[in-house]
Amino acid sequence: PYWDGSGSEEFWMRLVADCMKFELEQQGVACTVAAKRPEGTTETANFLTARAQEAEALGADLYVALHSNASPSGVSRKGTEIYIPSWDGESRRFGELVQKHFCYPDKSLVTFQENDELLEIRKPAMPHVLVETAYHDRADDGAWIEENIQEIAHSLACAVVESAGGASAADWKRPDPIPMSAGSLTLAPGGTAILTAAAPAGAVWS
Repeated sequence: PYWDGSGSEEFWMRLVADCMKFELEQQGVACTVAAKRPEGTTETANFLTARAQEAEALGADLYVALHSNASPSGVSRKGTEIYIPSWDGESRRFGELVQKHFCYPDKSLVTFQENDELLEIRKPAMPHVLVETAYHDRADDGAWIEENIQEIAHSLACAVVESAGGASAADWKRPDPIPMSAGSLTLAPGGTAILTAAAPAGAVWS
């Protein structure tokens, strides 16, 4: 749960995904948000494997997993962590763009690293990253997520559009306001983005 009991990781990350989808489609990038985890599902490996397979079946060009983080027991951490596979240069290139654009207020705490152990790093066949946006069990990080949904989505959309060869961030602005309807969203744990093949590219997320 979030630091203030306001909602789950899936709730807040799907709001980010909703805004990101809206922005990308304004830029001509087709974006599909993955379906939420079925009620009562506890088997994470099969669920995430199915999402990666869905992305492949859609002909996705890019897979972006959106999450918020929790500190290990007895440790306090903050900041953004971007994970990529060690073996894929295109994933690295996109991860570097996410690091460049991501809007966390202390850029020195936006870290970028290889991790081949995470399921959402091992499974997708197309270029992919996993973004831990901030630590939701900290008051400062958790409040930052809650208060900056549209800014987070915009920074991620900038990375996607630049990766696809579209307009640079300097050439387009975040629509204001972005329609958000939390009441209509039943959110999935974390956020998995799959970009479907479309001009200039395409996406889904968990």
